[in-house]
Amino acid sequence: MVAPAPNAAQKLELERVSLARLAFALLHKRFTGTLELPPQSPDDQQCTIWWRGGLPIYTNWSRPPRFGELVVELAMVDLAQLERALEFKAEHGGLLGSILVRMGLLDARRVGEVLCLQCMRKLVGMFALRQGVATVTATEHALGVNDELSSQVNVLQLIFAGVSAHYDEARVVLEMGAATREPLSTTAAFERYRSYFQFPSAYERVWPILHSPSRIEQLATIKELGPKRAAQLLFTLWACQMLQAGAQARVRAAPTSSQSSVSTVSHTSNPRSSSTTSSSAISQSEVPTNASPSDTRVAGNSTAATNDANIESDLAVMENKLQRGAHAFELFDVPLDVERKQIRHTWGELSRKFHPDAMQSLGLGHLRERVEKVFAALSEAHAVLSDSDKRKNLKALVELGGGTIKAGQSAANIVRTVLDAELVAREADKFLRAGKFDRALESYRKAAELNANEPEVQAALVWCEFQTGPKTPASAKNTLTILAGIVEDQPKCARAHYFRGLVLLAIQNDNLALGCFQAAFEADPLMIDAERQARAIKSRKAAERAKQAADKKSFGLKGLFGKK
Repeated sequence: MVAPAPNAAQKLELERVSLARLAFALLHKRFTGTLELPPQSPDDQQCTIWWRGGLPIYTNWSRPPRFGELVVELAMVDLAQLERALEFKAEHGGLLGSILVRMGLLDARRVGEVLCLQCMRKLVGMFALRQGVATVTATEHALGVNDELSSQVNVLQLIFAGVSAHYDEARVVLEMGAATREPLSTTAAFERYRSYFQFPSAYERVWPILHSPSRIEQLATIKELGPKRAAQLLFTLWACQMLQAGAQARVRAAPTSSQSSVSTVSHTSNPRSSSTTSSSAISQSEVPTNASPSDTRVAGNSTAATNDANIESDLAVMENKLQRGAHAFELFDVPLDVERKQIRHTWGELSRKFHPDAMQSLGLGHLRERVEKVFAALSEAHAVLSDSDKRKNLKALVELGGGTIKAGQSAANIVRTVLDAELVAREADKFLRAGKFDRALESYRKAAELNANEPEVQAALVWCEFQTGPKTPASAKNTLTILAGIVEDQPKCARAHYFRGLVLLAIQNDNLALGCFQAAFEADPLMIDAERQARAIKSRKAAERAKQAADKKSFGLKGLFGKK
C-alpha cells in the first residue's frame, strides 16, 4: 500500500474516527505534519496541532492555561516576579519564557517542561470533539527542531487525560462497540508502557485483575474505579492497542500486517521517543474508526510464548551483566552524566519488569528466584545512582577504570526490605486517614528508612511533621520548601501538591493553594479531597467578589438616596 505523498491532506469525519485511536496511530507511525480540528463552538478558532516523530509539539489553540499561570502554579516563580516579567514583556516584547530565563528565574529545561505541560492541558480539550472534519497533513515543518516551542507531549498520558475528561460510559460503549461485551485482558505491551499513562497510584489494585480476562462489569465494582472510571480505563487501553479479547486471545494468532488496522507499538521502541521520524501520513485503511459490530478484536496480540521468550531473554541479559560485575550505570544502561529524571524513569521500567511479584501474575512463577537476584542488584544500583555523592564517586571510579559492584548479594534481604517498606507505608496511610498524625509519622519514618526514594512517603512524612510540630511561619516555610523539592523531582506526586495546598491554606495564601489542589487532582483524579478543597476556595472567592460588588453598589447615588 502506497503512503500518501508529502503535503497530501487526508479528511476524516469525527463521527466515524476516534480521536484517541487516531492520536495513537500517529504515535505509532512516527507521524510528522499537522492535525487540524474544527472549532468546538462558533466563537472558537480552528485548532492546528503540529506533530514531529509521532508526538504533538505545538498547538495554536489559544485556550487556558497561560504560561504565566503555570509557572506560578508550579511555584517556579512567585506573583511579584511574574508581574515584573510581564511588565518587561509589555514594554519590550518577546516570549515570557525567554524573559524569565534572562531574569535568571528559570532555565531552558524548565521552560520546556512548562511548555510541554501547557500544550498537554490544551490538547486534552480536543477529545471533547465528536463532530466535524479533521484534516491530517503529512508535511515537514521547522517546529520542534531546536526551537523554543519544542515541547514533546507524552501521547499515552494525553489520551488517558482526554478520555478521563470527556468520555462517559455511553460514549465508551458507542466507540468500543461489541468489545465492551467481551472479556478483555491486557497485552504484554501494557506492562512495558504502563508508566507512560501516569495512572493514579490507586489503580495498582486493578492491574492483576486485568492480567486475566475480565469484563467491564467486574471492574466497575472495584471501589477505586466505579462504572465511569472503569469504562474510561478500558477505553484508554483499547484505543492504545493494549487490550485483547480475553476469551480469544489464548488461541488467536498474532495478526499479520493485512489483518490489523493499526499495529501495536514495537516492543523495541519507546512510545515517547521521536528518534524515528516519518513524514508520511497514515493511509486510509490505517485510520482507526469507531467500533462496528465486527470490530471486536483488538490489535496488539502477541503470543504468550513470545512474551515469555522476551522476558527470559531480558532476564538472561541482566544476569550476564551481573556475572561480569557490571556497575550501576551499566545495569541501568545509562551514560555517566545521566540526569536524575532519566534515573527515575529507567528505575520505573526496570523495577516493573523485574519485580518478583509480577512473575506470578504473568504465569512465570518459575523465574521468581532468578528475578529476585536481579531485582536486588537493581535496587542496590538505584540506591547508588539516586545519591548524588555516590553517583559522582562511582563515575570517577569508572573513569579511572574501576567500578565493579557486588550486585546480587543478599538478594532475599534486599527484596524483603523493599516490600516491607510498602507494607509499613500502607499502615501509616491508615493512621493518616484517621487523623492520628503522631502514629502516622512514626510509621512513615520507618518506611522512609526502608525505602528513602519513595516521594509519596516523603511528602506524607513532612506533612505529619508539620501537623505534630509548632505551626509557626518558619515551620510552614520549611515544609513548603521540602514539598516544593519533592514536586520538582516528581511533578506527578499528587500528595506533595495536596499537602502544599494545605500548608498554604494554613498561612492564608488561597491563590497558590488553589493551584496546588488543582495540580493534585490532575495528577490523581481519585483525590477527591483535592477537588473539594479547590471548589471551596473558588466558592469563597466568588462570595468575596459578590460582596465587593454589593459594597461598591451601596456607595453609589442609589445607596445614598434610595429607600431605606
